[in-house]
Amino acid sequence: MNWQSMITEAYENMFQEMEKVLNGLSIEDLHKRPFLAANPIGWLCWHCIRSCDRMLGDVVLGKQLWISAGWNRKFNRPPDPNDTGKGHSLAAVDALFIPSPKMLLDYAHAVKAPFIAYIEKLTNQELNKEYPSSQAPGTTRPVYPRITGILSHNLQHIGQADYVRGILKGHGWYGR
Repeated sequence: MNWQSMITEAYENMFQEMEKVLNGLSIEDLHKRPFLAANPIGWLCWHCIRSCDRMLGDVVLGKQLWISAGWNRKFNRPPDPNDTGKGHSLAAVDALFIPSPKMLLDYAHAVKAPFIAYIEKLTNQELNKEYPSSQAPGTTRPVYPRITGILSHNLQHIGQADYVRGILKGHGWYGR
């Protein structure tokens, strides 16, 4: 197995876990907070997808699918490439309305396909290549810390979403 296959599998598992946590939820479930300062499942999953889309836009496509494919309109959001959830206040988290689990998963699938395809073809030489960062205009970042950083960050958030789902649905939702 090469490193591309290993990283690809880790991202595939992350997206599968997201599908599992969203399966069977209602729109209300997507927006419930287990307590005031906690993020709801819908926001956590949306933020993970946005993180992948941001990197995809910066490094591969030249622009984020969020804007170029009109996902921002489907979520009734402005075409802001920095609207990824980073730094959202409680009010900003509340202002994000996820229309349905299906729409969230459709966005995830739209981002996942080119994201995984990019990683599968990524060469060792390209890992250190610097690309402009939309997160910090005027700066660049290499590919490898973006890939590992997003994975680490997103796995934490998917774990949080799993935990919130357990609070909402009780023991056994995960099949154990």
